[in-house]
Amino acid sequence: MRKLFNWVFDESSNSNSLGNQFRQKRMIFFKKELEKLPKPIKILDVGGYEDFWINAGLNDVGSIHITILNLDARETHFQNFTSVDGDATNLSKYGDNTFDIAFSNSVIEHLYNENQQRKMAKEAMRVGKNFYVQTPNKYFIIEPHYLLPYFQFLPKKPNS
Repeated sequence: MRKLFNWVFDESSNSNSLGNQFRQKRMIFFKKELEKLPKPIKILDVGGYEDFWINAGLNDVGSIHITILNLDARETHFQNFTSVDGDATNLSKYGDNTFDIAFSNSVIEHLYNENQQRKMAKEAMRVGKNFYVQTPNKYFIIEPHYLLPYFQFLPKKPNS
């Protein structure tokens, strides 16, 4: 029973978790799309982590450079990764079509309001020649942040 619980509820960064299995299926699709692009490829990952790309097998791939943008820059360990600080809703330090792909995995829902989400989406479309923005499916049985069934359907505020 404990093994089943861990498989369903463990973090997506755990290679044995259900969340990681879903993530890996999405990455198969993404990597097939990458193969269609001319090399070298420049990716902007908005709100990502180096471990995500390592898990995807894209570390030390000389023909792919990944800029990882977060509120705070972090240390990276591979030559094809660069970490920068920035704001997902304001990528003005980058020109139009600077990147071959603007990428974001499960970040846009953290902006909480539609106006900020629209700003992020608009910026991703502006700086990327292509874009891949993924968000959890609201109608999936397990809410991915709290890992509780149907939690996403509870009212945000108690009724007065």
